[in-house]
Amino acid sequence: MFFSVKTPTKIAGKVYTPCVCYPLPDTLKPTIEKMEKEEKAYIYDCKVAFQNGRVLKKVEKKAVEAEPDNTKKSKKTKKEDIKEEEDIPSPEEIADNVEDF
Repeated sequence: MFFSVKTPTKIAGKVYTPCVCYPLPDTLKPTIEKMEKEEKAYIYDCKVAFQNGRVLKKVEKKAVEAEPDNTKKSKKTKKEDIKEEEDIPSPEEIADNVEDF
C-alpha cells in the first residue's frame, strides 16, 4: 500500500511532502488511516504518479524481459566497413626509425 499527504506533514520525525507517493509501512498505517479519515492523507492500493497536484496514473511494474533472443540474423556488413589489416610496425621498428635530435 502507498499514501500521500495533502499538506507538508511531519510524522515520526520525518517530513512528508504533498504529491509524493510513499510506501505505507505497518508502523505508520494507524496514523495514516486516522489522517485519511480527517481528509489529510490519501491511501492507494498501488503506486501512483502526480502531475500538477493531481494523480496522473498508476505506476505499474514493467515486466523484466528474459535474456535477449540471440537467434536473430546479424546485419550484413558492407564492403566499405571491412578494413584490411594494416601492417602495424612494432615498437622496436618505430624506435629504430626515430632520428636523434
